[in-house]
Amino acid sequence: MHEEFAIRTQGLCKSYGKVRALRGLDPLMQHEVYRLLREARQASATVFFSSHVISEVEMLAERVAIIRAGVIVEEAEPSRLTQMTVRRVRVRFQRAVDSSRLAAVPGVTVVERNDVSAMLQVEGDLDALIKALAALPVRDLESEHTSLEEAFLRYYAGDRKEAR
Repeated sequence: MHEEFAIRTQGLCKSYGKVRALRGLDPLMQHEVYRLLREARQASATVFFSSHVISEVEMLAERVAIIRAGVIVEEAEPSRLTQMTVRRVRVRFQRAVDSSRLAAVPGVTVVERNDVSAMLQVEGDLDALIKALAALPVRDLESEHTSLEEAFLRYYAGDRKEAR
């Protein structure tokens, strides 16, 4: 089964009409379609692009709508969607510390910890966590933003639990 999407600009639509889903195209043709979509965007055209291939959406879209059960449940820029979700933060300390107090920081969950490091999940911005870490001997801090796919899956988390 082939999905289709349409390029809805006057010039490109006349030249290309509907384009088959990118996953069925060879890499050279795929890059050509990407170029055409970017060209349409630069010409201030509105392009409706439907895909379940999140990496394509992340690469091409300026705005994303997440549809669940036929209803738009979220619409935003991809970067905003990824910032709305939980981030993972790994903290390494210069010496052994009791990092359990980080669990008291609003929005922070301690996922894993030992004397010299902690893996945290942080919902929302990092301001409160950074302020709490200022009192500790931090050697290194890594923050990993969630992907657009993880943000998308958050809207279907209840469905996955029900399926088990």
